[in-house]
Amino acid sequence: MKIKSILPIVLAFCLIFALCACNNDTSGDGTTAPITTEDILDGNETTAPAGTDTETAEFTAEDAIEKVKSTYTLEENCYLLARGTEEIDGVTYYAVDLMKSMETNSTYLSTYFVKADGSEIVLGYYYNGEPVLDERGTVEFTEEDAVKMVEEKYTIDTNCYLHVRGIAEVDGAEYYGVDLMKYIDSHTTYLSTYFVKTDGSEIKEGYYQNNTPVFAEKTALEITEENAVKAVEAAYDFEDGCYLMLRGTEEIDGVTYSAVDLMKSMETNSTYLSTFFVKSDGTQIVKGYYQNNTPVLAE
Repeated sequence: MKIKSILPIVLAFCLIFALCACNNDTSGDGTTAPITTEDILDGNETTAPAGTDTETAEFTAEDAIEKVKSTYTLEENCYLLARGTEEIDGVTYYAVDLMKSMETNSTYLSTYFVKADGSEIVLGYYYNGEPVLDERGTVEFTEEDAVKMVEEKYTIDTNCYLHVRGIAEVDGAEYYGVDLMKYIDSHTTYLSTYFVKTDGSEIKEGYYQNNTPVFAEKTALEITEENAVKAVEAAYDFEDGCYLMLRGTEEIDGVTYSAVDLMKSMETNSTYLSTFFVKSDGTQIVKGYYQNNTPVLAE
């Protein structure tokens, strides 16, 4: 009877000891929590290893563009274009070009060089294809840039070329005067002028009249009576006492010419020598003469 009465007490002590042992195993170091049914249902049955941080997002070319936009105010009609990456003095940059939309095309202004980690923006530009870091917002627009801009916008005939006359000021704005010249025989003659703003933002078509710039919506001056004479003067050298006089227009073999007579002053009068026939489109001067009031092309 005594043994049977002690047995429940022994079993009770054993149960208490087992419970204490379980508590020590599951929470002794405070680093591992027991997995419960709720954890499994919530998808949290695994935990990340201690000391692991989330990976930092990569700084991309798109991020570089957005950083430039948030740092600088772009003028109207300007936009950004990612060129690629450049390594300069051991530092990697995203090259973000500043472009400006023109009437029919776009022109390059400068480049923002953004460090590949996004920590810095350095202003600069490209020169002969090489990146240059320079603390300025835009690249100087030169005479060569003005000529290139005209070539990109307009189709220049094979027997024509462009020549920079200089800078003209019109209504308070400065323009490069880019003359359109044409080869005629062994000489050249002036046709018209493209006026390019010195900041590269605009092209206006026109010409010079008595050395005064005139804006006109046409790509070239037509060969009129006045400049037909000037075309001959520019193409040939004449002896002292000779002068040119416009006779009129002639149609020869379906082609229209301005007839410019070469005259020579004598003591009491002038004498006729020959005639230069200038094509109405300015592409050719043909030497000739009149015989019985009929035009004859000698070449």
